[in-house]
Amino acid sequence: MPQYLVKPANSVLVQGPHMIIEMKVGANATVAKMLPKRVVIYDAVDGAVKESGDASAAAIGVLMETPDGSLTAVPAVGDSCRVVLAGQGGIVLCTFASAAAGCTPGQKLVPAADGKVKASAAAADVTLGMAMSTVAAGGPDADVMVAL
Repeated sequence: MPQYLVKPANSVLVQGPHMIIEMKVGANATVAKMLPKRVVIYDAVDGAVKESGDASAAAIGVLMETPDGSLTAVPAVGDSCRVVLAGQGGIVLCTFASAAAGCTPGQKLVPAADGKVKASAAAADVTLGMAMSTVAAGGPDADVMVAL
C-alpha cells in the first residue's frame, strides 16, 4: 500500500520538484515574521523579499529553513534567505493562520497576514496553492502541506 505524504520535522520541502533561489531580507521586512514556512513577496529593491500581507496577489514563494537546518532562526535585514518559488510544482510546508477557518485537502490557499496562509474565501482570490493536509478551525498556528 502506498504511503501518503509525511510532514518533515526539519525541512520546508515535502516532495517533488522545486526551484529555489537565494534572495535578501528586505529593508521593509518585519524580521520576526521572516521565518521558514512563511510566504514572501518582493520588497522595494530587486532581489529582496518581505513577508506577505493578507490576500497579497504578489506572493513569489515560501521561505526555506536556514542552511544549517534551523526552522526558528530570525534573520536580520540584508541577510541571505532561500525561497522556494511558487508555481514550480512540488509540495512545501506553510504556516496556517490560527484565526482562520481551517482547511481540508483540496482547498485553495491564499496568503494571509504576516506571511501565513488561509483558505480562500472568494473565487477572485489569487491562489498560492492547494492544501494537501487538514488544519482544524480555531486552533493555534499550524503547519499545512501545500502543493504549489
